[in-house]
Amino acid sequence: MMAFAFSDTDMNSRTLRILFATVTVSLSTALYGLLAGCSGGKKTLHIYNWADYISPDVIRAFENEHSCRIVYDVYDSNEAMYAKLLSGARGYDIVFPSSYQAILMQKQGMLEKLDHEKLPALAHLDSAFMQNVALDKGAEYSIPYLVGTTGLAYNKERIGEAPSSWAALGNPTLKGRTTLLDDYREALGIALLYLGHSANSDNQAQVEAAGELLLEWKRNCARMSAMEYIPGLASGEFHLSHGYSSSVGAMMSDGAGHVDFVLPKEGFTIWVDSVAILAKAPEKELAYAFLDFLCQPKNSALNMEYNRGAAPNPDAVALLPEELRADPVLFPDEDTLTRGEQLFPIEEHTDKIYLDVWMRVKARQ
Repeated sequence: MMAFAFSDTDMNSRTLRILFATVTVSLSTALYGLLAGCSGGKKTLHIYNWADYISPDVIRAFENEHSCRIVYDVYDSNEAMYAKLLSGARGYDIVFPSSYQAILMQKQGMLEKLDHEKLPALAHLDSAFMQNVALDKGAEYSIPYLVGTTGLAYNKERIGEAPSSWAALGNPTLKGRTTLLDDYREALGIALLYLGHSANSDNQAQVEAAGELLLEWKRNCARMSAMEYIPGLASGEFHLSHGYSSSVGAMMSDGAGHVDFVLPKEGFTIWVDSVAILAKAPEKELAYAFLDFLCQPKNSALNMEYNRGAAPNPDAVALLPEELRADPVLFPDEDTLTRGEQLFPIEEHTDKIYLDVWMRVKARQ
């Protein structure tokens, strides 16, 4: 069950929120205005995060408990978030980078070194996960938030039999009906896995070959996006998408019965999203309170149920309904996970190779 531990087609309101985020690229607190009910004159916590990635119930409860206001802006990739912050964007308190990105940001002095005395709820984190999976094993700068996989989401009514291989992205009968994540580590990672290499390969020839394969798959591709595939799958516009288990699982739970999710036989990536306080955060004390709030089992369980991502928080998992604890999209079994590979930080010169290849993929029509 807790394998991550670690030894009708109408668009619903959540899908519409994600669609809104793809259009605006920046999601303001207006999205949560109807849910939050905050008034002026209160302290404001600025969160920079993936779209729709915190339960509105958790946001509302924190605002009420701390008599504050939350402003929630979004990004659609680690690269976009990192570039914006690196360019000097200020005013944000909390950010949710993937764990490999958090390590890079930590090394560059972008993250606050965490004072554990202000984070008593860290005691709820799975010690085995922290020792064996977490990249920041001591939670010195970041805390694991949610864990999941990246696989293929498909329209059962259009495709029928579940695709078993990443090769389905190149199926000519799906031309104009597929999507790829606009994330260079994820996209190059699956191409590397398909070719029999590590998703973290530092071999230039292997990365170049992965880029050529992505160019082949791109010929079928209608979009390269980390958000647009969700409303597109829901509406039936897209038939096959490279996507995150959490986003697809949330869509399936919200009534998209025509969509399913598979993890290809060649392997898949395992992602760990973290939460951290920015070194220049204006509201550090409020940010500490929010991080601790997220780790409290009740709130962690709410976020797991809302986002369909697994938190390394056994006390929170115990609060989930049985059907969620048995959900293979949320908690793949251990045999399945043996095919997965976590994305790790790569050296700067290797990262440049990845980015150069990725830019060529993006530029080619």
